[in-house]
Amino acid sequence: IWSAAASTGEEAYTLAMIVAEKLRPMYPRVQFQILASDINKSVLEQAQQGVYKEYSIRNVPPHLLKKYFKQQGTNYVLSDEIKQMVKFMNINLYDAQQMRTVTNCDVIFCCNVLIYFDMPSKQQVVTHLYNSLNKGGYLFIGYSESLHGISKAFKLVHFPKAMAYQKE
Repeated sequence: IWSAAASTGEEAYTLAMIVAEKLRPMYPRVQFQILASDINKSVLEQAQQGVYKEYSIRNVPPHLLKKYFKQQGTNYVLSDEIKQMVKFMNINLYDAQQMRTVTNCDVIFCCNVLIYFDMPSKQQVVTHLYNSLNKGGYLFIGYSESLHGISKAFKLVHFPKAMAYQKE
């Protein structure tokens, strides 16, 4: 599972908690790997600390907050168990060489990123993401984003409350 453009890590750590709570018990023999990347090294350093203010954890369910965070003053510190599930890397989604280092993904979350690129750059980034996915893998992008006019390589799949693009 890859959280591309992960910023300070909230999405990646949420994915780690979902894996720990739901997927590992259902699939105990499957080895899950979570990659979080960003172009900004300083936000990656902050993400690796796993320390958040109340605003960042406002939507964390109380039982997960109690289980995976320790409050220290006004900060909430994420447990080592969850932090160790996520590998952080400095990756520029536009850089073909860097993107070739990420392969065999089953799911990629790249939400609210494409809006920052012009059309040729979007096409290049989406091609890189496509190449990083396994056959049958899913690409999730932001609610306000679409691959319309960018790529025909994916099949649009509807889930309850979400849509994704699947590599056929």
